[in-house]
Amino acid sequence: MFGPLAQTGGVRALLVAAVVAAAAQATGPATTPIRPGPEDLLVSPGTARAEGRRLFGTLRSALAAARPGQRILVAAGIYRENELPLVPGVALYGGFDPSFRQRDIVRYATVIDGGGRGRLFQCAEGAIVDGFRLQGGVARGPGGAILCDGLSPELSNNVWQGNRTLAPADWKPRHLHEDAHDGGAVACLNGCRALIRANLFRGNQTEIGRGGALAAVRAAPRILENVFFDNEAGLKDPMRSSDGGAVSLYDRSHAEFAGNVVLSNRALNRNDAGGLFVALWSAPRIAGNVFAGNYGDDDGGALFVGGQKHHYETPLDPLPPAEVFTVRIEGNLFAGNRNSSRNSGAFRITMESRAVLARNLTVENEGVYFQRSEIRALGNVFLDDVRVTETKAGLGGYLFRGNRFGKGFSSDVPVVEEASVHRKAGPEEPELAAVAVFLESARWEPELGMTIVELREPFRTEWRLRVLQCGDRWAVMESGEGCRARLWGELGGGHSLRILPAAPAAPGGGIGER
Repeated sequence: MFGPLAQTGGVRALLVAAVVAAAAQATGPATTPIRPGPEDLLVSPGTARAEGRRLFGTLRSALAAARPGQRILVAAGIYRENELPLVPGVALYGGFDPSFRQRDIVRYATVIDGGGRGRLFQCAEGAIVDGFRLQGGVARGPGGAILCDGLSPELSNNVWQGNRTLAPADWKPRHLHEDAHDGGAVACLNGCRALIRANLFRGNQTEIGRGGALAAVRAAPRILENVFFDNEAGLKDPMRSSDGGAVSLYDRSHAEFAGNVVLSNRALNRNDAGGLFVALWSAPRIAGNVFAGNYGDDDGGALFVGGQKHHYETPLDPLPPAEVFTVRIEGNLFAGNRNSSRNSGAFRITMESRAVLARNLTVENEGVYFQRSEIRALGNVFLDDVRVTETKAGLGGYLFRGNRFGKGFSSDVPVVEEASVHRKAGPEEPELAAVAVFLESARWEPELGMTIVELREPFRTEWRLRVLQCGDRWAVMESGEGCRARLWGELGGGHSLRILPAAPAAPGGGIGER
């Protein structure tokens, strides 16, 4: 039924592999050095000259003068512009000091503020936008800050904050779960293959539409090493059409979603997936991410995966073949996620999905839920209640091989279970226990989406990208040195941190696929 599988090497090996520290990839915006060249165009607030070179006073004027292959370097300041026409093959870099001798995207913040008057950009193939704070984009359509419709830019090292999509005008659908205005900040449509890397998406929203920060529809973007924090979908949605508090991948969107931090996002008004929503035969690879503290107001606190869409007056779609439709969920950490019915805080996989789950860790979520799907679960550590229910003719059934179940496991349908362990974590397994660390002080940095803390003991390198809890808030450890550490997220009250077990590493490839 399931076909031959890669050898696992024994239960203990899988359990150890599932709790080693996450790969030390950079996550979130960072400064890359750039030395100005003679062909670069320079932009600074107002009109001036630097070292005998003319400076453009606005981004719009520099874009109008740019040729494919050129770079536009932008000095610190606030640029109150919108609907900026990007140019094919032209790169836009922010974060420079007034002399253009230094680049630091935090110290020399370069802000594009749309003022709620429209999108920030008009997309172009092969354009690059790197090192900006991008805020105040608003659209009554998909993509509050930028709409990438069949075009593939690179969007990297930016902070996308306070962008939103408005509800469709006079929107009165007959049924629930209809299309609206997706992607509070970014929308990728119709073959878009954008590279979206190392950004911070914070406080973006949809009134009615999927993906509070980012949405893909019939697209295949590469979404790598970003931080999605405090985004919301469905603020004004009466018809449950706003799944994915942070990100939505919909309608055959075969994206790559890897190395991201998805923290404290919310799907409101009976919508699914506080973090990541995957549906309508989309088959992404979801690998090496950290999902923490997300909330879904229906199903799937962190992640919802569905195959079929909701059909009301049309027949069901045929199930696509495995080579076209298999979602791969590998090496992720799910911690502290919730949903309204408290049964699928980590994730819900349903609606005739087909998925391979390998070496994931779930801990302190409100449940794991598999329903009416074809599942291969290989070498995962489930420290939450696991529920399996419903099957359907034509689906391959449920295979659980080499997993660790540390809480309840229940099924009302046949399940193939091999070489698994059902046992709560004990003192002989310190790698599965939380660690308490006391705080000396904490300082919230809203522009960075970070809290800077002083600890009573030195930072340990194995804490990087670990999920932690302080009071009723969740955060993710970004980095540290000495007794000082930087956390993604805002802490609640409390004098100590609970650092949860380590994120698993993404597999080297191929487990269960052959």
